[in-house]
Amino acid sequence: MDSLFWIGTLLIVGYIAGLISEKFNSPRVTGYIIAGTLLSPSITGAIPSQFLEDSRVIIDFALSIVAFLIGGSIRLELIREYGKRILSIVLFASEITLIVVAFGLALLLPILSDFSDWKEILAISLLLGAIGVATDPAAVLSVIKQYKAKGSTTSILMGVIAIDDAIALFNFSFVVAVVLIINGINGSFLHATVEPILSILFSIGIGLFAGYIQSLNLDRFYSRSGGVISTLGTLLIIHSIGTHLKIDELLICMSYGIALSNFAKNANRIFNEIENHFLEVIFVLFFIISGAKIDFNMIGDVWLLAIMYVVLRIIGKVVGSYIGERISKKSGEINEKIGFALMPQAGLAIGFALVINHSSSYSAYGDIILNSVIIAVVINEIIGSYMVKKILKESGEIK
Repeated sequence: MDSLFWIGTLLIVGYIAGLISEKFNSPRVTGYIIAGTLLSPSITGAIPSQFLEDSRVIIDFALSIVAFLIGGSIRLELIREYGKRILSIVLFASEITLIVVAFGLALLLPILSDFSDWKEILAISLLLGAIGVATDPAAVLSVIKQYKAKGSTTSILMGVIAIDDAIALFNFSFVVAVVLIINGINGSFLHATVEPILSILFSIGIGLFAGYIQSLNLDRFYSRSGGVISTLGTLLIIHSIGTHLKIDELLICMSYGIALSNFAKNANRIFNEIENHFLEVIFVLFFIISGAKIDFNMIGDVWLLAIMYVVLRIIGKVVGSYIGERISKKSGEINEKIGFALMPQAGLAIGFALVINHSSSYSAYGDIILNSVIIAVVINEIIGSYMVKKILKESGEIK
């Protein structure tokens, strides 16, 4: 069967999985991920491996739109009202997560596993700490859109996941340089800090410039269908430019959304059209394919490491976000549990793990890190989606 047959099949499967999830009062994204996992080549083999190998364009398209919509939610009035809280939460949640995961694993690995080489233990701990910083924006956005969540917690959460990608990229680049030095391989702290910063700034610059140009186009030649077509066309072009230049494509798309939402008079109509007519289809395909790509044959004997990683990561997110809230907001209501809503983790984390796995510099433990992250992603995505819903409901922002 050709790709169109499998795309149609996944849409029907996603529709059924969504209905079942709703029956159990769970986010639809949970059903999509479980359905994809069950259909994966490593479990039932219902979805052919060749289709999954050819599905990269679907994943890239989905992530570009998710990043664009998240950027579109970041308006100047949001930054004025919550900017300090958002920045404080994301910085503390990111850095404390890195510290808690790295330090915790460094202490636990010698006790609960066969690892004895301190360099190996330190490298695994630091790398998993850096990977732990990443959060999955697609799962968070899916829950917010499904339940039409609206309020201060939702706005802050959207702002946090918008910045999270850039912080995770910087942390990972820096930790990789540290691990190379620990292993006696040439590495430079200057290179580890300057290169990711330049990449982040360049990505933001491309996105903002494209958004500004498109806003001029929309204000002068606006039509509903033409606006959506030209906006999506520009989105795909700048994503491809990011891929070609090997900079952060999602940050480009997010910055594009930020610029468009703040510069274009008709921006709301564009974002509403995309959300109403594209978004759920994109979520179905993205999460089912993501679940199906998880290869359980690779998992091996790393369950304990994966569970330790999940537990330490959520501790870091919760404690870090709580401290960030306390520092940034001297009075008024403090959302003590917003860190639980940062539990989802998927594409970026697996991407970091694959970078490690494919590099000869980490051949001794590349498979261990990749397999641990794969298990953790399944746990984080399924439980994390539920936690996002729970936190927003407790905040009174899901009716």
